[in-house]
Amino acid sequence: MYPKLSKLKRPEALWPLDRIADGHRRLLATARRSTSALAGATRGTRLSVAIELAAEFTRAVEPDPLLPPQLLPQPWIGTAARAAVADCWSDLLRSDQPEPLNLFRWYADVMAEVAGIGREQ
Repeated sequence: MYPKLSKLKRPEALWPLDRIADGHRRLLATARRSTSALAGATRGTRLSVAIELAAEFTRAVEPDPLLPPQLLPQPWIGTAARAAVADCWSDLLRSDQPEPLNLFRWYADVMAEVAGIGREQ
């Protein structure tokens, strides 16, 4: 995978990529489950989804050094997990509920940017 790098300089020698990938797998599962839960969800359910998704996103991304694709195993699960979170968060932002969730403004800004949509207030 990394023919020009010595074993000591390979990413898996410097970062716990297996553990980081496990965190992204949990994030992907949470995002998929959360997306399913949003269909016809009440405000309370949407709030619960937002909290769970934000917490799992933080747990997965905090230890991730966000290495460039060239240094990661391919396909990298983090890419799919972040895309699924962005889709789910987009659904939360696009809700037709009369009162948008104003909780976690930082997450909303980040996910709106990742998803390529503007925040609605």
